[in-house]
Amino acid sequence: MTIRLLKIFIMVYQLRSITKASQRLHMVQPSVSVAIKEIEDYYGVKLFERVSRRMDPTVQADALYEYAMHLMEVYDEMENDLKHHAHTGRLRIGTTITLGQGFLPGLMTAFKHKYPDLSIQARIQNTQMIEEAILTNQIDLALVEGKLTNPSSIATYPFLEDELVAVCHPDHPLAKVSSCTLAQLANYDFLFRENGSSVREQVDHLLYSHDLHIEPILESVSTQALLQALYQNLGITILPEAFVRADIKAGRLCRIHLKGIHLKRQTQIIHHQNKYLSPLLQEVIAYCQEAAQKTRSS
Repeated sequence: MTIRLLKIFIMVYQLRSITKASQRLHMVQPSVSVAIKEIEDYYGVKLFERVSRRMDPTVQADALYEYAMHLMEVYDEMENDLKHHAHTGRLRIGTTITLGQGFLPGLMTAFKHKYPDLSIQARIQNTQMIEEAILTNQIDLALVEGKLTNPSSIATYPFLEDELVAVCHPDHPLAKVSSCTLAQLANYDFLFRENGSSVREQVDHLLYSHDLHIEPILESVSTQALLQALYQNLGITILPEAFVRADIKAGRLCRIHLKGIHLKRQTQIIHHQNKYLSPLLQEVIAYCQEAAQKTRSS
């Protein structure tokens, strides 16, 4: 098995076509076909079902593709490290929205200051989308909250613990009460994060466990949009405490204390279990863990 064969396989897998792959690789079609046959013979498996002009990957091809993508990423990193200095490569990192606002900017600033030639590519999305990016090798590391859908394929490290809190506008009726039940909360207009976010997942689970159903008047991928709706007294919502802490302190929002309910959750540092952890990635993980330790100590 060679790097050349893996590159050919990856291109055929992605394009589902010998013809398109040969054009993209600037090779003749028979050479691409021979390369795929060589891999199949080497492993004793069938990689593609040839239906009409389409190449449909088998289960074995899906597994090989996942390994091949990670091997190519390691190979590219090796090439970069050997041909250039150790920290002139790139760091691809993802975070969920809350961590993207509160923690990511400091991490990026610290590593850009230490390694000016380092290229940092960051994305901020919900947990579901970040996990998919990890599984498909679109990013190297991520900081997420909530449950993962493919935990067996992902390595995790504890990061920070945070809390979800119910909040409303100071003029909202619930701002005047010392505490309320979840059932009482459900009688008011609600603002929700989108499906796939860890906040929504935890709120849905809480409502389900209390046999409650809420149809939100506003559902958004943007936490800022929910905040703007709160500022206009359009409803109530549940958000990470760290996200609304400044607004509560300034009196722009009020926390609603729920009787007998404490919504704690553990955030995590994650990467694919087959990911090669370069010295740079190890340093990023250590930086995150040290920052978490300082936060817990304070």
